[in-house]
Amino acid sequence: SLVEGFGLPVLEAMAAGCPVVASDSSSLPEVAGTAGLLVPPTDARSWAEALERVLTDPALAARMRTAGRARASAFSWETSAMETLDVYHEAARAWMSGDTIPKSRGEFGSRSRWPKARVLTGDGR
Repeated sequence: SLVEGFGLPVLEAMAAGCPVVASDSSSLPEVAGTAGLLVPPTDARSWAEALERVLTDPALAARMRTAGRARASAFSWETSAMETLDVYHEAARAWMSGDTIPKSRGEFGSRSRWPKARVLTGDGR
């Protein structure tokens, strides 16, 4: 893959105990960590060599299965939801105070550049 938003297929494969060979771009290195073999997404030779290593070296495959399960256990839906909620709270606090969003969360500019909130009435209008 050239671009992944998060890399859920890599995480699911590791959780299932599958050795992972993944692209060294986008979010995949962060998700796979050192548990997977990472290769350039457009380098066919590197892909072939990495896959051959996993398929012909049972000890490597076993280490990758163990490391992958351990790596996958570091991620949880609960943690993801809580971190997302924290970002929403931070954005709401910034908007209410007229501040900008910190650059660490992405620069959206001043409050005046934010879209106007639409308040729905009880009947959905």
